[in-house]
Amino acid sequence: MEGVLLVQKKPLVAILIGFFLLFLTVYYLFNHNAPWAQLVFMSALGLFLVGYSNAFLIKKTESRRLLRIFGTPVWGANLDLNAPDYISVFPVRSWKNSDWGPVAAVGNKTKNDGYVVRAFSGNRHFTLLRTHNLSFARSKGAAVSHLLEVEFIDKSV
Repeated sequence: MEGVLLVQKKPLVAILIGFFLLFLTVYYLFNHNAPWAQLVFMSALGLFLVGYSNAFLIKKTESRRLLRIFGTPVWGANLDLNAPDYISVFPVRSWKNSDWGPVAAVGNKTKNDGYVVRAFSGNRHFTLLRTHNLSFARSKGAAVSHLLEVEFIDKSV
């Protein structure tokens, strides 16, 4: 096994803004209401927001943090993941205040349930993956622990 690629979830707001900018570009393109520089900038920004993703490439010797556009890595930096003691998968429940926007009319908090894969080293941890799919989290956590030859602890049961 050469490495494990862990692609992070993109915020929904980034996708919505990206598609909105692309739609706005097409609208202005057909109505001839905007200068070409503005159309090029809006379409480039919209494509970037729709197509970017963050990922971690975990390898035995060196791990990297990647910025990818439509699946192609365009930038990478070394990830400081020093030999963890163990890899753990467990459920999380996070709350987010919604004081503004359309959710504020419904309630003042939104709840997100999911699972995280974390690498623990002493009393420190590093979050490798957040997902809503338990089997995906288990398989990625097991693959990383097998690759790094550390213990895998499944606390999702």
